[in-house]
Amino acid sequence: TLIDRGAISEQGFEEQGAGPYWKRLLFSLCVFTAIIRCRNRYGTLGWNTPYDFSVKDFTVGKYIMMKLMTDHSAIPWKAIVDSLGETCYGGRVTDRSDKKRLECILERYFNSEVTSDSYHLLKSPVKLAMIGDNATLEGWKNHLHQLPVNDPPEALGLHQSADVSYNLNNNIYLMECLVEMNSTAAGTGKLWQTSNRADRKSSVILSSLPSLYQFSELADREDTPLLAAIGIGERKDTTEQEVGQSTLLTVLDREIEMYRSLIHKITSSIEELQYFKDSRYLMTVQMEELDREIKNDLVPKRWKSVCYPTAKKLASFIIDLKQRCHFFSSWQDLLSTPRTADTGSSSTPPSQEVLSRPRSFWLGAFFDPH
Repeated sequence: TLIDRGAISEQGFEEQGAGPYWKRLLFSLCVFTAIIRCRNRYGTLGWNTPYDFSVKDFTVGKYIMMKLMTDHSAIPWKAIVDSLGETCYGGRVTDRSDKKRLECILERYFNSEVTSDSYHLLKSPVKLAMIGDNATLEGWKNHLHQLPVNDPPEALGLHQSADVSYNLNNNIYLMECLVEMNSTAAGTGKLWQTSNRADRKSSVILSSLPSLYQFSELADREDTPLLAAIGIGERKDTTEQEVGQSTLLTVLDREIEMYRSLIHKITSSIEELQYFKDSRYLMTVQMEELDREIKNDLVPKRWKSVCYPTAKKLASFIIDLKQRCHFFSSWQDLLSTPRTADTGSSSTPPSQEVLSRPRSFWLGAFFDPH
């Protein structure tokens, strides 16, 4: 592909000033570029963040490598690896782990063993031997045509089970495309019908949120703050049991704050979507994606950035969210009516009040149950 796109010309291939091993290193650079580009298909197994390595990166890397080899009598291996890993290809890499991974791959293709005729750039299960010093550009093409059409993950430095993840992601993407096509491919009437169904879903979600609004307002009640509602911090005779309860209140306050952020994200995004649909403004890509996800009964990606982990469909997600919010709002309601301990005596002093809390805790409702 690099040859066909003109990234390697006959003149650059036969560069004499770069030393006798120029063709070998140029071939290594070609294989290296192909490897790092193919790793993108495996998602986070290849890179933590996908990077769009292009032919321009190869062109700049080829010029840098030619310049270094021309200015030095011996091959400056470390300078080549540092220049390519930090300046050329490494300029796109933002993740620290990916930066180390890139340097490790570079060292595999740029080391003193490359000058040996018995060195193989790829060893198992695909073998790719190093070309000779007298190879031609046409010989390169014939040499590369021996490689299989489908690259095994081992050739890219990955485990063989990486294909499982790759095929799974492809199948998920295929099913999502089929669902989307099924919802919009039956003509104009069907299209309007699905659009109306998406509007109804948005309305149902918003109509289900009044209880969520009430839950959201509980943390804003200035007359009953969490600690003041039970008197902690105002008494000097606070018991060890009450101190333990105050720790739970910190957890409750944190969970309420996180659910408030989620509720705000849901309501604001749906209201924004309805605004675009009701107006004559052109919908943005983000709004079209949100509309498609609601139409297909999927939890929108923009909600997942502030949401707890979930694999539910949209309808089940809203029901589950309401139940979670009901649990925490009920817990907070108990704080305003503390009960006295059941000691069998009515003379229990006020300082011995037991802090109100649920009889049992729904650990699955917490953002972080650990």
